[in-house]
Amino acid sequence: MTEVDLIGQQAVKGGVGDSDKWITIQQNTFTNWVNLQLHGTELHVEDLYTDLCDGVKLCALVEAIQKKRVGRVIKKPMNQHQYLVNISLALNAITQDNVKLVNIGSKDIVDSNKTLILGLIWHLILHYQIGKMKMLPKKLMLAWLHAVIPDCHINNFTSDWNNGVSLHALIDYCQPGLCSNWKSLSPNNRLENCRDAMMLAKQHFGIPLIVSPEDFCSPHLDELSGMTYLSYYMNVDSPGYNATKRNINVLLMGSPVDNFTTDWNDGRVLCRLVKNLGGRVKGWPHLSNNPEENIDAGIEGARGLGVEPILSAKEMSEAEVEHMGIMAYAAYFTQLTPVKSLAEKAVIDGDFANVYVGQEKSFCLNIDDDVSPGDFCAEVIGPDSLPAVHLNWTGQTAHATFTPSETGQHRLNVYCNSDPIAGCPVSFHVSSDHSKVSFHPGDRSIVGHPTELKVDTSAAGQGDVRVESQAPGGRSMNLPVTYRQGVCTANFTPAEVGKSVWELTAGILSSV
Repeated sequence: MTEVDLIGQQAVKGGVGDSDKWITIQQNTFTNWVNLQLHGTELHVEDLYTDLCDGVKLCALVEAIQKKRVGRVIKKPMNQHQYLVNISLALNAITQDNVKLVNIGSKDIVDSNKTLILGLIWHLILHYQIGKMKMLPKKLMLAWLHAVIPDCHINNFTSDWNNGVSLHALIDYCQPGLCSNWKSLSPNNRLENCRDAMMLAKQHFGIPLIVSPEDFCSPHLDELSGMTYLSYYMNVDSPGYNATKRNINVLLMGSPVDNFTTDWNDGRVLCRLVKNLGGRVKGWPHLSNNPEENIDAGIEGARGLGVEPILSAKEMSEAEVEHMGIMAYAAYFTQLTPVKSLAEKAVIDGDFANVYVGQEKSFCLNIDDDVSPGDFCAEVIGPDSLPAVHLNWTGQTAHATFTPSETGQHRLNVYCNSDPIAGCPVSFHVSSDHSKVSFHPGDRSIVGHPTELKVDTSAAGQGDVRVESQAPGGRSMNLPVTYRQGVCTANFTPAEVGKSVWELTAGILSSV
């Protein structure tokens, strides 16, 4: 027997010693739900047990919830045979939509079998209102309620709601400030509390009164009526759904999700959520292309934060995953206060505007008191080099030094247990050290004879050298330069008699 079958049976039985009052409440709830679906069809159900027996209203109900025709309905059936034809159309359409009907036949509806009619309507509510789920809907709904109104200690859909206080709390979760005084409500004012809350929900959220305030505060409120009414707070695009999504998106920090289904299939949202809350995710940020592996990594990281999974990684990765399981799981993260990750507990203090080849550069690394210096390491990456970085610790501060050996763009990374700290990498440019460039002009030049000029940049670092000659008449020219082992050579043949000015115009021009 399936879980759905077991739930269906709840519609037709009460506990030992129960009066029939819960049956009346359930009948009222189911009748109101049916009429809500029939709104706009000019059809209305007064007696749930007799008004469906000719199949006309049942077919209209199925067409309304499926949003398609069930076939050729006999609008004015005259006999039992025609009743059975209509009801068969409705039941066949329901079965084709993967709604499991157990022991319910067309003749049961014609004969006004109260037990089976209530069971049929519950199956429709379960499938089309609450949503088809592999797990028991009650379990998932309660899991979400535990997460969003933990102070109310909800354990059922009956007595825990009778005084109206928990309903006020739920409404305040959906729209903070709407019922901000819910903790000060007197639980003795059951009817008043329920009426006020349900009217607020109708006015602000459009949640219908399929259960009356009088029935909701009754000690005979049945579980299925409570689940049916409260499902309006947690369906897709419901007030609770949108509130949970809003709270999750705050934690995701600029990478919002649109749903609690497909956005979570590959596990990346879950892993990012765990990281943003200070948890650890194996392999982050380089996740795999295997959704289940990513989700497993996120689940393990969530366990480290105290959040246990509701669905398996395989279930969460399925394209048809039911939103309630993920929404309930996600809601538990909203109870957590974001904490600093290890990588956020360190700050780099240094000026990287003027860094030169061959000159030692220093910076400081300051870490929080609750982390260990042994968790940190640093590296500098140049275009073709990896200058060693030395960390000399004094308490929680490291005085770090490195000496670049080449010009160009460099990156500084500081890691805490393999995770880069906030603000890394730090990009900076290493320039040539012009003070270490030496110029060796020739002693004497003769008109018509080549003269060799040398610029030694071996201690200054890489870069382009430009040598310019200015003749006595004011004419200037750039000299071709050859480079070998850090020494640049320029050859010049003077064409005029007189004193020429040799200029290392820009010295060494650092390469980018």
